[in-house]
Order: sequence, then structure tokens, then C-alpha cells
Amino acid sequence: MMIIITINQNSNTDNGDNIPITARIEEFLKKEKSVAALRIQTLWRGHRERLKLTERQKVAQQVKAAIRIQRSFRRWLEKTELARQEFPTHLKPPGLTDERRVELMKTISQWREQHPPQDLDTTQLQALHTRCHTALSAHYSRVRPYRKLQTQVENMVARLDTDTELLALAPPLKDVTEKDVAMYSSRSLPVAVAAKDRHARSLRLKQLPWWKILGEEGDGDAEDLQEERERMEAEMLLEAMGI
Repeated sequence: MMIIITINQNSNTDNGDNIPITARIEEFLKKEKSVAALRIQTLWRGHRERLKLTERQKVAQQVKAAIRIQRSFRRWLEKTELARQEFPTHLKPPGLTDERRVELMKTISQWREQHPPQDLDTTQLQALHTRCHTALSAHYSRVRPYRKLQTQVENMVARLDTDTELLALAPPLKDVTEKDVAMYSSRSLPVAVAAKDRHARSLRLKQLPWWKILGEEGDGDAEDLQEERERMEAEMLLEAMGI
């Protein structure tokens, strides 16, 4: 019996530090409580911030919408102000007065009196004819590419007029047939890619809120028009150069 009591007393103490097991348990439980409290506080703060996040996102979206609306309204005000403005009269060149007109006519008369026409002999006439012929040939050699370019521009304008007429006479989507699809389809790969890109862009704009597309349609049309104009000019120049 004495041996058992001695063993129990030794089991309630640590051999190394002589700290009771109950004290160790209390210290362990204290640490666990601290860790649990810290975790609970962390989770609660995260939950509270997540509740505020939705409201913050809503406020941020409202701010972005207000900024976009204000920018579009200011742009509209600038356009209307420019449309209301009259042509600045101070930029017009001043007209000729009667005194100035008389002065110019007098100057012209004096120049004609000082430089009367001279009679040329056959050699001088031949030299003048040769010089004029050379200048005319040089002019025609320079103007030939521009004439070709002008013809290409006229053909392109005629084609655009035809395409515009076809688009104006296009049937509604509910009445479209396979023949209409074949008529309005283009075999050109760049045209097909551009049309596909424009269609995808239109679908993306339809899915956006109304305030996000304020001013986008006009800007997009202007950019597309500028790109189309640059592309047409590049094609015409390349064709004129024979590339």
C-alpha cells in the first residue's frame, strides 16, 4: 500500500521541472482559449467586412456611373455650344475697298506699260514651244497616277452607293432567306473578320449597363470611320504604286 501511494504522488509531478500536471493543463487550456478567441474575432471581422464589401461595391459602381454620366453630359454641352456658335466674323478676310481697287488697277496698268508684249522671232518661238511642251509632258507624267487614283476613288464611291442602296432595301431579320444571306455575305476574309468583331462588340455593349455605354457608340463609330478611311487610303496608294 505504501508503494502505490508513492507512485501516485510521483505521477502528479514532472520529473524535470517539478510542475504539477494540473498547472500544465490549465496553461494549455488558457492558450487554447486565447487561440479560439483570436480565431473567433478574426472570423467575425471577416464576416463584418464581407457584409460591408457589397455596399462598398455598390457605392463604387454608383460613383463610376456618376462620373461617366457627368463626362457624357459635359461632352454633349460642348457639342451643343459649338453648334450654337455663329461663324466668327473676325476670321473673314477683309474685302477690297474702292480706294484699294483703284490702287490695284493703277498698279496693273503701270506694269503693263512697263512690260509691253515683245515680238519673238522664229528661234525664240521654237524655244518657247519646246519649253512649254516639256513642261506639259512633265505635268502629264506626274498627274497620271493621280488620274488612276481618282478613277479608283470614283469606282469605290459607286460601289459604296450600291452597297448603301442594298442595305437600305434589306428585309427585316424575320423575313431573311438563304438567298438574302448569300447576297449580303462577303467572301473577303478581312471584311468577315471586321463584321464578326463588330457583332461581338455590339453584343458586349448590349450586356453592359446603360450608363457604361454613354458616349461609347459615337466614339466607336468615329474610330471605326477613321480606321476605314485610313485603310481605304492605304489600299488606294498601294494599288497606285502597283504593290
